[in-house]
Amino acid sequence: MNSLSDQQLLRDYAERRSEEAFAELARRYVDLIYSAALSVALFAPWTVRNYGVFHKFVFIRGNLGAELRLGNGPAADGQWMFWFHPSVDPFEFERYRQMGEAAYVKARQQEALAWIAGNPARFVEITLKRIFFYWFGTPRSGPTFEFVGRNLLYTLSSTLAFLGLGIALKRRMPAAWLFLWLLLAVPMIYYVTFTHPRYRHPVEPEMLLLMVYIFTQTSERQHLAD
Repeated sequence: MNSLSDQQLLRDYAERRSEEAFAELARRYVDLIYSAALSVALFAPWTVRNYGVFHKFVFIRGNLGAELRLGNGPAADGQWMFWFHPSVDPFEFERYRQMGEAAYVKARQQEALAWIAGNPARFVEITLKRIFFYWFGTPRSGPTFEFVGRNLLYTLSSTLAFLGLGIALKRRMPAAWLFLWLLLAVPMIYYVTFTHPRYRHPVEPEMLLLMVYIFTQTSERQHLAD
């Protein structure tokens, strides 16, 4: 069994219900199984709470529709249109109070999707702006030197992280593809809603690893040259 590939084990289990094949797959991926079980155990209480409050299945959060509308509409420019948020706009707060959260979120989602369907070119344009803002800094009011300095740091860190990722992929480093999929997957929701500087925080530790990787490789090459 040890010499068989995962595909062969899966085929063996599917065709013959082989307990040996199933046991070997479980042995190989026992850490993944434990991790998945722990995740389910951690998410279950909040999911049960959501079902009790909203009377439907809501996984972790259910405000995507509202967030989509806060980033897409006639005044959208790729940033958060905070003035439409119920905590700021009295009219939206009254809608929220009368409709309830689930119905309000659904209504806002329909508004956003209707605008996107009617303005596909504009949606693509502001989506490209959001991608740029996510990686290279969002426009922000304040002193010019602070704005420029912050965005320069954003640009430098993103550039170095992408460079480190490219080197790791080129050299076929173990787990390099995990970093690639992480940097592709995490920001995708913000590309279609809106960006904010803190939304990049979850991937910044991994970006730092990629940046450090560049310098470790440079030091290694210099050592070999000496």
